[in-house]
Amino acid sequence: MAVLDQVNIVLESNFPVMHFEYVRMGMGVALSPLPPEAALPEQARHSGVTLRNVAHLFGEETLYYIRRKGEFETAYAAKFRDLVLTRQAQRLHSKPV
Repeated sequence: MAVLDQVNIVLESNFPVMHFEYVRMGMGVALSPLPPEAALPEQARHSGVTLRNVAHLFGEETLYYIRRKGEFETAYAAKFRDLVLTRQAQRLHSKPV
């Protein structure tokens, strides 16, 4: 048995495009919390790799809207919050049952 057959390599990157590069180079698979495929950069969508949603194995990543307690919510922050909540509601209603 060769030494390379015994080595397990784990790579980390906070630059998601590198995940595609590592996989394309044959270094294995990548797990990453990526945005929906439509929001991915063009080079990621057509990179010769297959994206599979594995949320059923790992769960969904929860995001939080955080602001200072007791502070007045600015108009642009309120619009951002409304946009996120509207998108989330649309996504929930569009899921097949």
